[in-house]
Amino acid sequence: MTGQRSAPSRYSMGGALGATSLAGYLLGVEFLINFGGLGQLINELAERYDLPGTYAAIGFVVLVSVLFFYVTERIERWLRPA
Repeated sequence: MTGQRSAPSRYSMGGALGATSLAGYLLGVEFLINFGGLGQLINELAERYDLPGTYAAIGFVVLVSVLFFYVTERIERWLRPA
């Protein structure tokens, strides 16, 4: 009985983690193929040896990922009250 009650929680957490991982993979692909977006910005800043700009862009990506994960978790808690 306990496994049945914990199943929705397990699946919803997996969805949030999967979405966060997907965002990271998309950024990595943008960086590798230099298609555009934040990956291209990080690549250009690194090629120009603009280290503060590079670290700022990477920090921004990390901040957006954490914020996305937090908002997704809050929405899940709102949709599925305890």
